Amino acid sequence: MNNKKIVFATLTRNPSYHFHKSLMQMSKIGEQFNDYKIIVIESDSYNISEKFFNQYKTKKNFIIKSLGNLKEKLDYGYLRTERIAFSRNEYLRIINNHQDLKNFDYLVVFDSDGVSNLMNYSK
Repeated sequence: MNNKKIVFATLTRNPSYHFHKSLMQMSKIGEQFNDYKIIVIESDSYNISEKFFNQYKTKKNFIIKSLGNLKEKLDYGYLRTERIAFSRNEYLRIINNHQDLKNFDYLVVFDSDGVSNLMNYSK
């Protein structure tokens, strides 16, 4: 896949150890491609420090965006499905508004809670 580009996208709320492990797993897969980006959309977390995301914001392959408390911002923010839909649309907006990302070959949406940790390049 040396000539292909891939975007990974995920949503998170209250990221934990599994979150970090998932991002590192996607990075390993991404390194097998010509170029890769990992988009992380965070919302509705409590007790999360900015320091947690700062370790990724400085890396060139990561795009991190925090949407804050969607429960209060959206008309139906009390509904989990509404918050997830809004957050998914946000990473699509990022891709569509980013000239580079629009030309990537693949989009992989993954769970950042550890479910995707078994995924690897050969699979």
